[in-house]
Amino acid sequence: MENDLMDIFEPEKNGVEQALKALEEAAFPPEPEPGSETENEQGQEIETEAAEEDVSVEKEPAEEETVPGEEKTEDEPASDDEEAEEETVSGEEPVADETCEPEPEMAESDGIKSKLQLILSRIRTLAEQDRRFTIAVAAAAAVLVVLLIAAALLPGKDGEDVVQEEPAATESVEDNVTTLYITRVEKPGAPEKEYVPVAGTEVVEKTPLFWGIDVSEHQQEIDWKTVSSAGVDFAMIRAGYRGYTEGQIYADEYFKTNMREAHKAGVDVGVYFFSQATSVEEAVEEAKFVLELIKVWDITYPVVFDWEFIENSTARTYSMTAKEVTDCAMAFCETIAYAGYTPMIYFGQNASIEHFDLERLMVFDFWLADYTDTPVFPYDFQMWQYTSNGQVAGIDGDVDVNYCFSEYKTTEASQ
Repeated sequence: MENDLMDIFEPEKNGVEQALKALEEAAFPPEPEPGSETENEQGQEIETEAAEEDVSVEKEPAEEETVPGEEKTEDEPASDDEEAEEETVSGEEPVADETCEPEPEMAESDGIKSKLQLILSRIRTLAEQDRRFTIAVAAAAAVLVVLLIAAALLPGKDGEDVVQEEPAATESVEDNVTTLYITRVEKPGAPEKEYVPVAGTEVVEKTPLFWGIDVSEHQQEIDWKTVSSAGVDFAMIRAGYRGYTEGQIYADEYFKTNMREAHKAGVDVGVYFFSQATSVEEAVEEAKFVLELIKVWDITYPVVFDWEFIENSTARTYSMTAKEVTDCAMAFCETIAYAGYTPMIYFGQNASIEHFDLERLMVFDFWLADYTDTPVFPYDFQMWQYTSNGQVAGIDGDVDVNYCFSEYKTTEASQ
């Protein structure tokens, strides 16, 4: 990881070298060809100023001796050639040392830093010799500061700041892994069967809390006391239905009788409506019809939207799309919920896939019809109709039998 970062900053180091070279050329431009007027003029000016500096040094030795911190070796007389060589090669001019002392950490670097100090010293010398060069010196100094900052930003030996970013990438990948929670239940008394979930899924086991039935006029007379004695905890009673050809709404002939006798026997009740609505308006009409029927009864369990596909081309719902059916379910359930009851949607495994958008309907309770011993469903469901040919004492013939996994209470609307 550290080597990769050094490769990233390699262009920055090359840029520093180019900038240093440009500054060095600006400080020491190439000498013009012999005979040039510019060469003669500049040479004369430099020699004159150098001579003046030499004279001032020789005439004022006492002042230099009184300056603190200077070494005696610099006060010893030296030839002009030696002083010139010392200024151009070593760059250890007293002015440069006083104004640009290196920090202790920077002193350890003898690469980029030493070259920058050398060029800065030369630029200062030119600035003192030629005051017209002041603006150029200020610009060059600014560039040098920027380059020093860029060099200081190169990663150190530990590279701890870079290494710490690596686990974040791993965590983000793990966060994207989704788990599909599926619901599974075993019918009491059925042979135990081992279930191995598919990769990426987690099974939510359901445990039945209550045992119940759902009935309509098709069961005709029911001995509810015997039903209660058989252990039935609840009953879902059909309130009515809509015809699938003409679209008329009818009340179930045994609705009132079943409601009255179930309550007398101590069986909690919920209701369902067999829908063939083809629009949101018809779904709301069905919900209002049910609400009118149940307003005088205590309702403990949900009020259910039971829309089923009729495999007959003459059915008015034959060409409905899943979106249209889902819209009807939403309208029915919202109307029921607004009235203070618990809405629920009934469907089978196939119908749930073909005729409903369950993602939109997840806010409501689900009643799943699945006649296998161990249903597996990709959504949570609160009630399971596990057979349509159950046998219960007090009822002649077959009857739908259910398990409920939620504890419902009498709704405030029916109190």
